[in-house]
Formats: sequence, structure tokens, C-alpha cells
Amino acid sequence: MARPPHILVVPYPAQGHMLPLLSHRHGLAITVAVTTKNLPLLSPLLSSSPSIEPLVLPFPNYPSLPPGVENTKDVPHSVPAFFRIMHALSHLHGPILAWPRSAPNPPAAIVSDFFAGWTVKLAEDLGVPRIAFCPSGALALSITNCLWRDMPEPGDVSFEALPGSPVYRWDQLSTLYRGYVKGDPLSKSVKEGFVPLMASPGQRFFLRANG
Repeated sequence: MARPPHILVVPYPAQGHMLPLLSHRHGLAITVAVTTKNLPLLSPLLSSSPSIEPLVLPFPNYPSLPPGVENTKDVPHSVPAFFRIMHALSHLHGPILAWPRSAPNPPAAIVSDFFAGWTVKLAEDLGVPRIAFCPSGALALSITNCLWRDMPEPGDVSFEALPGSPVYRWDQLSTLYRGYVKGDPLSKSVKEGFVPLMASPGQRFFLRANG
């Protein structure tokens, strides 16, 4: 019997990102990369889904985060904290790259959260496609793409993300984007994670029941 396609899933450690990403799994063998303290969040799903295997990795040492922090629920709701978690997770590139060498069935593709832009390079190194997953829907992702492509600045009076779309004031734009600081190394690493999103060969969306 032929093996089902094997997919490596790389979520962003927030409940609203992790669980929707793993809800689309029919007919697939899935390995989900998860750090040690985030594993309990997936335990109910893993126990009921034998097709999903965890790849448990230690959270990278990152001095700008408090010890033991591995999920957005454990940090203040602030842009700097989200930036730090995004950048810290990019250090999983090496450990994940080494994993297929011992895997009996290497992954045929990567499906990763749109906050994990560093997986574009990971997919290139593994020689497989990467598909981006956005938990917020197509419109939010389209506007996000336009923000990081066009890079509006605080002095801009308005920003029209898409032809025919509403015109947004600076204070109406994503707080994550507004947290970008030109010349700041951490901001640069986050931008470099978002830019490849526009070149993803495929994108999936989670549409909430009320959206």
C-alpha cells in the first residue's frame, strides 16, 4: 500500500494559529514541529489523530525573552514580544533541517504559519515546496502582503491596500506592521520573514464562522 503524502507542519505558538493549522489533515501523514512546553496544547489532538506525529524540539535560547516563554500567551500582548518569538523560532531552522536525515519518510512539503517566513529557506534547503497558512482569512493576508511590499510610513495620510478597497489611516493599520522600526535588526528579520510570503506557491486560509 502506498504511503500517504507526508507533510511537515510548522505552526506559530499561539492557540488561534496552532489548532486551525492542524484542522486540515485528511489523507495526510503529518509531522508537526512543536517546542517542549507547547506539546501539551496539542495532546488531545495527537491522542485522537494517529496520523499526526510530533517533532518535539527545545525552544531556542533567546536572551530577549524571559526564561520558559514559548507561547504568546506567556508574554505581554505587545509587538516587541511577538517580534522576539518570531525571531527566536527562526533558530529552529538547523534542528529541523537535520531531522529528515533520520526520518524514514522525509516530508514532501512544508505547511507553515504565515508568521514563520523563515521556513521558505528551510523548504529550499529540503528541496520541497512551502505552503503558507493564514488563520485570519484572505483579505487580512492580502493587506498584510501589500503592507510589507509597499512599506507605508507614519507620515502617509492614507494607504489603499488593494484596488477598490477601503483607504486606511496609519492608526488603522496592523499594529504588527506599525511596530516595524527601520534600521532595527529585529524588525528587519521580521520583514524578511513576511516578504517571501508573497512568493509562496500556495496559501491556505482559516475562515472563522463569523468572518
